[in-house]
Amino acid sequence: MKILWKIKQKFLEYKYKKAKEIYIICLWAKWGILPAKFYKIDKNGEPLTIQWTDHNGIYEEYYIAPWYHESTGAKFYSFNKQKAEFLVTAMCSTYF
Repeated sequence: MKILWKIKQKFLEYKYKKAKEIYIICLWAKWGILPAKFYKIDKNGEPLTIQWTDHNGIYEEYYIAPWYHESTGAKFYSFNKQKAEFLVTAMCSTYF
């Protein structure tokens, strides 16, 4: 079982390094963009991202999760950086 976990981790690490980015528009103290690594579209039409954690320095792990699990402030997503920046600018000028 441990060998399968290691193989999965190597596969996800490779995909993480080669993946294109998805831009998540988040609302924290103000609107901002959080780039994430795109994996694929799931059966419900939602983008999945490859995420990385180090479990507070104990061990490193890659895992797949929906885009809205990337941050608690995640509101929208875009595959185009210019569109994401435009949306953030518009939201900042409208709401703040």
